[in-house]
Amino acid sequence: MEQLLKESRKILVDAGCDANAIHSQFYVDRNMTDRRISKNILGVAKHGQYDTVIMGRKGATRAREFKMGAVCRRTVNQSKDCAVWVV
Repeated sequence: MEQLLKESRKILVDAGCDANAIHSQFYVDRNMTDRRISKNILGVAKHGQYDTVIMGRKGATRAREFKMGAVCRRTVNQSKDCAVWVV
């Protein structure tokens, strides 16, 4: 996951984003509920005064259809004062 985040950061910087404006975080707790995870994500965004949250969609398959997982769906629905990108 660290390598993926590093590559994603490089893509954003190469596209013109300020490297100091990019914050990434990876945390695993299999006991957390979707609601709690989404609340934490949005809390970090609010506390850090971030304008945009970028999340990966559910699954690592190469399926052509676009399916969002429960955390992405809840985060998109609950977000206020920030954009949420699901990639």
